[in-house]
Amino acid sequence: MKTTLTALAALTLALSPLAVLAEEGGASATTTDDTPAATSTWLKERLEERKEKRQEAEAERAVKLEERKNNRLAEAKERAEREIERRIERLEELSERLAKMVRLSDADRLGLQATIDAQITALEALSLQIESTTATTSLRAYIESITKTYRIYALIMPQIQIIAAADRVLGAATQLEQLVGKLDERVAMAESAGGDVAALKTSINNMRTKIASARAKAEEAKAAVKALAPDNGDQAVQQLNLAALKDARTKIRSAQQDLKDARKDAGVVRRGLRDLSRSLNNSTATTSDENGDSE
Repeated sequence: MKTTLTALAALTLALSPLAVLAEEGGASATTTDDTPAATSTWLKERLEERKEKRQEAEAERAVKLEERKNNRLAEAKERAEREIERRIERLEELSERLAKMVRLSDADRLGLQATIDAQITALEALSLQIESTTATTSLRAYIESITKTYRIYALIMPQIQIIAAADRVLGAATQLEQLVGKLDERVAMAESAGGDVAALKTSINNMRTKIASARAKAEEAKAAVKALAPDNGDQAVQQLNLAALKDARTKIRSAQQDLKDARKDAGVVRRGLRDLSRSLNNSTATTSDENGDSE
């Protein structure tokens, strides 16, 4: 009997680990379901989770891109506004200079001022378009137009300079024409006194020719530049404008040289009249002395 009990106890001890493993296996089977349906559900959950994370990342990225886009738009608009403001300030400065130019006729001044005013109005309208646009393509086109289209001071400044120079030439020509009239009178008096004035008359005629040439060139230069219009980005018009401005400057320089030559002729006439006056006075004095001696 004792032997039997001992054997049963040994058998119980031997089977105990198996019982524990069986219990653990049962628990494991209860916790983890390795069926295909369970696996499919788990995968779907993982996929949904990843999808949500991707969507969140894309939404965040889109927000950042939009912020950067808005920042770039704002910066571009700010730069454009500065460029427009700078151009308007330059045009206003030109208006002030225009008002102070005494050699400019009222008609020329009004014509140039109207051109300046029209460009300022156009720039202000462009500023409003830039401020309201939200499309990068439109904004880019507007910004490019600032430098390509609104180039008014690239034309108006040379126009003002050339027209003012032409008016100075015309004013000087008028003064020299008045001088010619006075010299004519003095030469006529010298001739009536018996002086040889042939060379003086030649110099006066040269003066008239040079003055007339200067006047014609100044008028041509002035008319040429007054007819010019801003190129508004048109390269062909720009080249025509540049050629016309260059030709007008050449005419002004030539007119100025004509006036210089006319002044030289005036100096020749003055010196000739002085010499002739001394000669006539000496001749008169000599004649008087001879008459006195004969008496």
